[in-house]
Amino acid sequence: MSNSFNDRQLIEISTKQIEDIVDPQYTVIVGSRADGVSFKVDIGRVCYTNRENDSGHSRDKTKSYITGLVDESTLSIERVEWLRRYLREILQKGLRDETVRGYLHNLRYFFDFCDFEGSKPLTLDDLASNYKYYQINLYQKARLSGAKSISTTTLYDKLNTARDFIKIAYNLSDIDILSIIPKHRHMGHNSKERDSSLEDFKNFLQTCITYFNEFSYAILNKIYPIPITLAKSSDPCCQIRRTKLGRF
Repeated sequence: MSNSFNDRQLIEISTKQIEDIVDPQYTVIVGSRADGVSFKVDIGRVCYTNRENDSGHSRDKTKSYITGLVDESTLSIERVEWLRRYLREILQKGLRDETVRGYLHNLRYFFDFCDFEGSKPLTLDDLASNYKYYQINLYQKARLSGAKSISTTTLYDKLNTARDFIKIAYNLSDIDILSIIPKHRHMGHNSKERDSSLEDFKNFLQTCITYFNEFSYAILNKIYPIPITLAKSSDPCCQIRRTKLGRF
């Protein structure tokens, strides 16, 4: 561990103390989980680009909570402002403590990726660039099986938390953020990506031709309602109409 890493001043703020977000870099958000157990999230540590890479759990098992160490010389004023805007935005909505906790953990996860695997972003362009690599990283984890995999719901939540943070940090409109980072679509629990082959394309094209022939024959011969035959149908009427219309 670097000799420059030290403890820092901490200010514990409850999810109801919106007006007290003065020094985000020292802030630890305190609340209660759905089961009534209290929680603490040291979100202020993301304001330091050089810090101990930990999950916020205690380093000393005799104590319930000890935050990770930071290099105080790497405090980013830009990040302080980003975090101030974000905390005020989510806390003034009156969200459930459990929801706030989820947002903050997702945000820490994003910045841990940026600072330990990315390029320590300090500008909008940096954030957008890191987000793209973050997205790729999460997509890869969503395709894995086993302990390192993540669900599509987790993927959706993490990406949208990071995207919303960037939007709030720079006071961007919906159109502005859409032009920088397209919104990730939640495909559902059972969705799977499907690769299309050349054979798939040929079948699709043939289906289009078949349906066009059906419509053309019916319209030319004033047949209403227009009969539609499946592309693989062996209906002799369909075969006759195709013969008369010829091939395209």
